[in-house]
Amino acid sequence: MQVFLTYDYELFFGTNPGTVQNCMLAPTQLLMDLAARHKVLLNFFVDAGHLQSLKRLSPQKPKLQKEYDLIRAQLEQMQAAGHNMQLHVHPHWEDAHHNGSNWVFNTNRFKLDDFSQEQVLQIVTQYAQALQENVADEVIAYRAGAWLIQPFDKIGPALKKNNIWIDSTIFSGGISQLSQRFYNFSQSPKEETWQFESNPIVSQKNGYFLELPISHVEYSPVYYWQMAYYRLFGGREHQKSGNGTSLPADLGFYFKKLFGRSRGVVNTDEFKSSYLLKAFKLYEAQKRNLFVTIGHPKNLTPYSVKKLDSFLKYAAPNHEFATYRHYARQFQKVSNN
Repeated sequence: MQVFLTYDYELFFGTNPGTVQNCMLAPTQLLMDLAARHKVLLNFFVDAGHLQSLKRLSPQKPKLQKEYDLIRAQLEQMQAAGHNMQLHVHPHWEDAHHNGSNWVFNTNRFKLDDFSQEQVLQIVTQYAQALQENVADEVIAYRAGAWLIQPFDKIGPALKKNNIWIDSTIFSGGISQLSQRFYNFSQSPKEETWQFESNPIVSQKNGYFLELPISHVEYSPVYYWQMAYYRLFGGREHQKSGNGTSLPADLGFYFKKLFGRSRGVVNTDEFKSSYLLKAFKLYEAQKRNLFVTIGHPKNLTPYSVKKLDSFLKYAAPNHEFATYRHYARQFQKVSNN
């Protein structure tokens, strides 16, 4: 099986974004140390709006210049270790400003569809360039911030213009009814991967785009009650590295999780990592070819590090830990034959 360990490399987007050191640099170093120990490769979807904003403002703000330099140095370190960096887009950076101490976010325009077609092309192009300036590998893969890839009619042409043809946003059966964070993947294809053209959940032979969906798992209400308990009373073992706050969801979102079964991604964050090995063994039993996880350095905890270590001890000796760079080469080779 090919395993893709993927991480969204970013700050928090609530009232407190947290620090670059705690949310990005320190936990990512822990992940890279663990990867080196097990001789596996990681994939980082870099929040390139953050990079673009740092690049734009750092000449006037020494604090941001220092952060920009530290992030660029870590990206270089990732590259040297063989890890792969690809494009992650949170377009609300277009409305963000820095007050001298912290970033202040206006999330009224939180998804690309909140912008015009021309603006979407500009955002994707500038963000892709901001990332490409800091990595040697070609930027060919994309993950939508907060899974907000629908509708795709503005996003698709902008990705094409920038030669980005792999997406890794969808997870089978995923649904969010939140007004500013709506997505519906309930009708996504059953294949492990698929090509598509204008709609990421509609398979189309020889479509320009290739979907590598995030692996999914069924979660029971008990799981979410346990997660809530450990967040409140778990102590240092369950304390996140990141020191910021997430965007809140409405009460209905939490009610559905706590009182009904739901489908979610295979996640390496916090208590969610408790399902990692269980999900992998299920995929093994089903003789799947791909296993794609998602995580965030900012949500790393001592507990999740232990769970990831246990998973790697089990999976690394007998499975390939792949990158989007290597997978793209394999796919193109097969397609050309």
